[in-house]
Amino acid sequence: QDWDSHTLSWHHLSLPEEYRKANWPIKHVAVSRDNMQIAASGSNGVALYNLRLKKWRLFGNINQEIEVNAFGLLWFGPDIICIINRKGLKYNLLF
Repeated sequence: QDWDSHTLSWHHLSLPEEYRKANWPIKHVAVSRDNMQIAASGSNGVALYNLRLKKWRLFGNINQEIEVNAFGLLWFGPDIICIINRKGLKYNLLF
């Protein structure tokens, strides 16, 4: 099914199993203004989904993912802003 960003509808989407198992429960979800990108964060890391490509993007390194704890997600145009706490550091903004 093709995705139409101009109509209101439900779209069921599953996080990648490896992300879901390692970072449950999911705490934050944000959808871009054009409804074509989704960001989700759990206990660690951030997962990004592109509805056009039907593809998830995750941290490539599990150690980097474990270091990041997101406290908020916000789309600003085409960019995702993550308010994070990295182990040993204070709050940061990650674009």
